[in-house]
Amino acid sequence: QTDARVAAARLATDERRVAVAESQRELLEVRLQDMVVRAPYEGRVVTRHSEPGEWIKPGEPIVTLVSSGRIEAWLNVPERYSQSIDQQRVSVVATGVPDPIEPLSTKVVSDFDVRTRTFPLVLTLDDQQGRLASGMSVGAWLPVGKYEHRLAVPKDAVIRSGRTAYVYKAVDQQGSTLAVQTPISIAYETGDAMMLAGGDLSEGDRVVVEGNERLLPGMPITVAVPAENRLSADRQYVTADKR
Repeated sequence: QTDARVAAARLATDERRVAVAESQRELLEVRLQDMVVRAPYEGRVVTRHSEPGEWIKPGEPIVTLVSSGRIEAWLNVPERYSQSIDQQRVSVVATGVPDPIEPLSTKVVSDFDVRTRTFPLVLTLDDQQGRLASGMSVGAWLPVGKYEHRLAVPKDAVIRSGRTAYVYKAVDQQGSTLAVQTPISIAYETGDAMMLAGGDLSEGDRVVVEGNERLLPGMPITVAVPAENRLSADRQYVTADKR
């Protein structure tokens, strides 16, 4: 019986030692996992704060990482648009990037700034080509009114004279093409186009975008329509030369 009690005590001691060893092993595994630093997102290393073999203390920076995939753009939107903003039709314009960028997603942050009377609108952009960088300034076109169809003409087609604006429409008459001066009413500008509030233009009309500053009303012209300028069935932009 004495030998049995001694053996049982030794077994209990060994089991406690095994439990302690298991706890130490689990702790070491956690520490080992903590030593592997994984990037929280796709990006490029722009600054190294340490070298291989160097001891790093907890909380010290290792690298500075800049996103190269998805990137967030934060916009401050006036409070008067908080209820009318259409998050599905936002177009972002960034300095140095020629084409507008359509966001992958949008969200409104409930953090109203009482000083500027604005609220943050966060846009997630796809930047696989690396055109954007942290700290760049961006703007956006935010539709806040009702959706409506309007005719658009390129800015190059519009000629201003005082408070009036007009374009030259290419009109075929008796085998010739004439430059017809056509007054327009501009609603607003967007990108490189003018959205019209009224005028004598219709879908399918051709307007002159190059050489129009040298034209006179009714002047015969020859028309060249570059393929890249035929944007859609209702937007035909032409260049013109006097004859």
